[in-house]
Amino acid sequence: MKKTVTIILSLILVFSAFADNNYFDKKTIEYYKGLGLQGTTVNVYNWGEYISDGSEDSMNVVKEFEKLTGCKVNYTNYESNENMYSKLIGGGVSYDVIVPSDYMIDKLIDEDMLLELDYKNIPNMKYVDKKFQKLFYDPDQKYSVCYNVGTTILIYNKKLVKEPPKSWDVLWDEQYKGKILMFNNPRDAFAIAQTRLGIDFNSTNEQDWVNAAELLAQQKDKVNPVYVMDEVFNLMESGEYAFATYYAGDYVLMNENNSDLGYCIPEEGVNAFYDAFCIPKCSKNKAGGEAFINFMQEPEVALANSEYIYYRSANYTVEQNKESSLYGNPAVYSNAKKVQYFKNLPQSTNELENRLWTEVKSGQLSTDSKKQDRKIYSQCAVLGAAVIVVITIKIINNSNVGVSETRNIGIMESKGEFIVFVDSDDWIDSDMYKHLYQRMVEDHSDIAACGVQMVWEDGTPPRILTRMGNHVLSKEEAMQAIIEESWLKQPVWYKLYKTNLIKDILFPVGKYHEDVFWSYQAVDRANKISVSDHIGYYYLQRNGSIMGEEYSLKRLDAIEAKVQRHAYIKENFPMLENLSAKDLWFTCIYQGQMAVRTRSKAEAKKILTYFENVMETHPFHMEGCNTKERLWLNMAKSSLVVACCVRNALKIGL
Repeated sequence: MKKTVTIILSLILVFSAFADNNYFDKKTIEYYKGLGLQGTTVNVYNWGEYISDGSEDSMNVVKEFEKLTGCKVNYTNYESNENMYSKLIGGGVSYDVIVPSDYMIDKLIDEDMLLELDYKNIPNMKYVDKKFQKLFYDPDQKYSVCYNVGTTILIYNKKLVKEPPKSWDVLWDEQYKGKILMFNNPRDAFAIAQTRLGIDFNSTNEQDWVNAAELLAQQKDKVNPVYVMDEVFNLMESGEYAFATYYAGDYVLMNENNSDLGYCIPEEGVNAFYDAFCIPKCSKNKAGGEAFINFMQEPEVALANSEYIYYRSANYTVEQNKESSLYGNPAVYSNAKKVQYFKNLPQSTNELENRLWTEVKSGQLSTDSKKQDRKIYSQCAVLGAAVIVVITIKIINNSNVGVSETRNIGIMESKGEFIVFVDSDDWIDSDMYKHLYQRMVEDHSDIAACGVQMVWEDGTPPRILTRMGNHVLSKEEAMQAIIEESWLKQPVWYKLYKTNLIKDILFPVGKYHEDVFWSYQAVDRANKISVSDHIGYYYLQRNGSIMGEEYSLKRLDAIEAKVQRHAYIKENFPMLENLSAKDLWFTCIYQGQMAVRTRSKAEAKKILTYFENVMETHPFHMEGCNTKERLWLNMAKSSLVVACCVRNALKIGL
């Protein structure tokens, strides 16, 4: 039976290969085959959902490039310019193509982080519209090739809004309290406030930024906005919100899914932006990077990208193509009269912006949010000696601020020797921290973890979530435990940390599975980790299985987190590389099960294609795997969809 399935799948794959569209003429095919890139790899780092990927009968741009050149593309995503910059500045990475925005290109040039392009290797530069060349961030056209152009806009729900808006002012209108979605990044959010105040986006005057921050704080008091980025799609399409701030190209997609949505270009003005291809100095395959950039400007490819992501292409053949579904679309080809552009800001201004943004979202600038300081005095016995523990608790009331931002505020505000995290639904044993402190002192450790009991709200009998036992783990043992989720698990809330250990490790804002991004970094800082079987933390589990819920695309953050962790482990703990890759594969399988189970076939196919790419680019050997693991891993390697369907049918992982 297994052999039959394998043969059928092989035949399907062969058939699919022969059924592929032929997008390019003979001359183009010969050009790319003649570049000599066979057997090489190009690492591309791009925004999420920012390239045609083959779903919904679109061109799979990456696969087509691979077919033409024989070059493997390792394609990964980031959520913001700042995320991308942090990855580059952190070192230990190699990208051959990145797609930063205008102000970030300016910054990267200033900091000498980009390679000059050889336009002999980018002949398709001839298709880039002249008005999108020699732009302010790259006046000599040395470092970039413009990809897309866009503007911010105001999106509104026609069923909830009485009159079409004309101004950003509506975002402060109290009649829409709780019905407004606001940018969850400081540069775009501040730009809206700056526009209302008539302030230059690139001002270096401190008072200008303070004034803009105070206006954003007023908005928080008046309408309690929900701060979002990619979540805006589902939330606006659901019809529950009146207004959203986002980007013009993305509005077109939202409108396709909900025709009740409209947009306006506020009369005060908007931010206009450029995204462009660049090659960073960490590149190890500049020739491959230039070939990819050139390929992205092939008229057929540029059109496919534009029609998939709904952004204005810098390639003039797209705008002139009357057969394009976006031809003449006013949202894409904006007629905004008042525009400003972001430029690279001095470091001191960036730091001011980030500090003020944290204060806005945490409510520290709010006139309504109250802050209290309390002192609680308690006594405990430590190693037979009487110790007075003085705990200063600073309560900061905030709302619509994610768990990562809340934890980050706590870390930044913390002045004590230790830091702990407790989620709002859970509770702790009265002597949990006393016990963990004792273990930390006795073991000379930097982190201490206790036992966790899972409690269900429907009365299901509780069970122990953690492995029971008392251990002192080395850094290497702890990292292995984190990967295997054995003696240590990902959550941060049942552990005691030395403050100086984690003070500069912040949680990723706007990400699900934030603990996965964070925990391995903390473990790597510790010399010893204490594990105790003392049950101190009680974790409340809500009713219903996660497998029964509709699969959210935000769960892809777990894959991103583990890809980042894998790269870190590969660099710093090479003995654990294979174990890490195996865990990444099983995470893809498990999430694939949820996608197949709860999403449409088209949506599931798109998600599984992403998982397959992750698995293909993070191979591992079967040595050390048990029989069951080998079965599922081999099945997933042959066909991920089959593996997911079989596991769902057998109720494995449900």
